[in-house]
Amino acid sequence: MELGCDGVLMNTAIAGAQNPVLMAQAMKKAVEAGREAFLAGRMPRKQYGSPSSPSADVFLIIIFAVETQRAQRTAKRRFAL
Repeated sequence: MELGCDGVLMNTAIAGAQNPVLMAQAMKKAVEAGREAFLAGRMPRKQYGSPSSPSADVFLIIIFAVETQRAQRTAKRRFAL
C-alpha cells in the first residue's frame, strides 16, 4: 500500500477503534483478501446477464418467506396479551 491518504485513513480507523490490535488484524486480512481476489482474476465479461439460479426456485423461496412472515404476524396477533 502506498503511503499517503490511504495510510492516514488506515491510521484513523485503527487508532479510533475500541480494540486497535483487533482492528489492525482485520485490516491486514482485508488487504490480503483484496490482493488474492485480484490475483484470482475476474469472471469473463458477457454482453447480457444470465441468472445463476433457476428462477422457479427463487420464486418458491420468495413465496415461502412471505408466508412465513404472514404466519409470524398472525401468531403475534393471536397470542398478544
